[in-house]
Amino acid sequence: KILEKFKDEKNYSEKNNFVLQLNKKEITIQPIRVSETAQTLFSNFNHVIFLSSTIHEGIFVKDMGIEDEDYAFKSFPNPIERHNRIIKMRPSLLEKYHFLKYPKKVNDQYDVIAKKIIDILNDHKNEKGLILVNSINDVKTLLSFLDDFKSRLTYNPNNMINTAPDIKNSELLKIHESKEHSVLFSSSMWEGYDLKGKSGEFCIIATAPFMTISEKNNPYGHAKNRLRGNREWESMRNAFKFVQGTGRCVRGPDERATTYVLDDGCVKHRNWLEMYIKKD
Repeated sequence: KILEKFKDEKNYSEKNNFVLQLNKKEITIQPIRVSETAQTLFSNFNHVIFLSSTIHEGIFVKDMGIEDEDYAFKSFPNPIERHNRIIKMRPSLLEKYHFLKYPKKVNDQYDVIAKKIIDILNDHKNEKGLILVNSINDVKTLLSFLDDFKSRLTYNPNNMINTAPDIKNSELLKIHESKEHSVLFSSSMWEGYDLKGKSGEFCIIATAPFMTISEKNNPYGHAKNRLRGNREWESMRNAFKFVQGTGRCVRGPDERATTYVLDDGCVKHRNWLEMYIKKD
């Protein structure tokens, strides 16, 4: 029913404002322009307060359609000291090759990333951590290079074999908590999951958090055309997802974790990332 609404040409102007992404578990609908809906919500209140650690002032007020004279922005220092939230950039110069057309080139690139993951896992052999990737395909492909570490990795077996049991992230977290030196391996834990204390002492962002804008994931083809003319929006969403990922393992001022960034796609968005990472 949701997809039919976006297929209906009568709703063209409305559906033209959204990006649809599909996988076997869920449909995600993200708005590009939220100002009209935001203003409708704001009209019910005299004052509205947003609290967030990832709001960028200029982008946020523009997205919300808020006039300069109608808001005040207050920023507070990050309570987590920099030396407790270290980010190490170890990017490889990667190209986004099509797997079917250039299988060897794709595998060579995953091999480079896998070797870096192995080095990091060996450096943190007595600690628990998290590996984040952009897609289930990244999980499948990288696991083929990590045979010697599979017993340590905690991941959804359904990502590898469709007939295997499908384990929810909440259950994977329980397994991770009880398993010695466990490392979660996921494409869906960028936001909303906390690895506090000893549960997450390092995080590896193995592949960059790009929005998927292929025809396969956007079946009606509108998203690809819209995003070609709105790279600022796309880059900001990618950067936001990245920043969310860097915060999975440092949840309070008394915690410490190191985050490793391996895919150069994050470097390409450095101007966006620095807005969040460098500013306390």
